[in-house]
Amino acid sequence: MRTPLRRSVLALACIAAAAVLPLASCGGGHRIQTGPDAERSPDGLHKVDGVHAGTLYMQPDYAVGSYHEFVLGKTLVTYQEDAKVLSDEDQAALVEIFEQVATEVIEATGRKRVAQPGPCVAVINLALVDMEISEKQALGGSAGIGAVTLVLEIRDGHTQQPLLRYGSRARLSGASLSAAFKRFANRFEGDFQRSLPDPIPGTTVPCEDRSRATVPIRSE
Repeated sequence: MRTPLRRSVLALACIAAAAVLPLASCGGGHRIQTGPDAERSPDGLHKVDGVHAGTLYMQPDYAVGSYHEFVLGKTLVTYQEDAKVLSDEDQAALVEIFEQVATEVIEATGRKRVAQPGPCVAVINLALVDMEISEKQALGGSAGIGAVTLVLEIRDGHTQQPLLRYGSRARLSGASLSAAFKRFANRFEGDFQRSLPDPIPGTTVPCEDRSRATVPIRSE
């Protein structure tokens, strides 16, 4: 059965494509598009205007910061067409390094990783999209490792409703893959935090209220 992240591949692809180029500022700060003419992702998230680094879509009623616990979903990896592809063993090692770095960055914001999704638990899905690998031996460490679009998706752990999806592309370089991902992840987290819009007064739904929904968690 497809996981929620697999069901979002189309949405991920749309954001990955848009994230390659920086967005022009709309002049009015970060603002969630609303109303019947709002630009939406295939699964209903609303585009946020004024994001300089990457592309952001989210639910207008998402109360950012109300989720203090998280689980990390399976990381999706895709390669650019005709790009070098890592072996299964090297890709698994790459994902392990990346997930370790991602966990450290998320926990540094004060959130706690837990074993299972549930009420007030954010399901964080990550994707390394359109990867370019400069060298087959990139895992051994070299400058100019390649480029990748990192996509962050947040879902409610009780309803599995998508709440937010953010994508940004960067070229990786450094003494090692771990160091390159660490630098990218920290920059990504900073860009993401700066991209968040101010909430629309009177519309946000905290996780406690969302967890009262009767929609069950969909099986993985």
